Amino acid sequence: MPAAAASLVEWRPWGRAAFEEARAAQVPVLLAVGPRWCPGTAAMMRGAYADPRVADLLDERNAARARPLLAWGIRTALTDFAAAERYILAIPRRCLRLRLAALLPVLIGLSTLVLLARSDRWLNPPKPLKMPRRSVYAVLIAALICGRSNRMLALWIGRLRRRVERALCSHS
Repeated sequence: MPAAAASLVEWRPWGRAAFEEARAAQVPVLLAVGPRWCPGTAAMMRGAYADPRVADLLDERNAARARPLLAWGIRTALTDFAAAERYILAIPRRCLRLRLAALLPVLIGLSTLVLLARSDRWLNPPKPLKMPRRSVYAVLIAALICGRSNRMLALWIGRLRRRVERALCSHS
């Protein structure tokens, strides 16, 4: 994305050099993708990225101040995950592959939100916030076993959503 004159974000051209520079400086990469002709992209460049308050929020030293924004984003995502749960439960139980295709991103996404909500260094974590591979495999196996049961899926997804909420409340 081209750098705007008023932008406070230090944009780099897309490529290996930008990622290597970020890795060497131990800073996160803010990836903004959008076509130059898109009104939304132009508005972000003129508005949000040029606003000193946004640049300030992206500074990891201000993570505690930006935490309410993170909490709002996570709660918004939880609303979307609730809609996804209703969708999954509406898929006929005999259509296991379709259910799993919709279910697995929800389970992995909610588990990742738990990690994000628990993290104090969410703007620049020392390591990526993601589920360990072993946990992903356990979710795959459990989803195969529980995938046809609306009751089991509702309990599982509900438990994950409550874990996200508890993690948010413990960091408030």
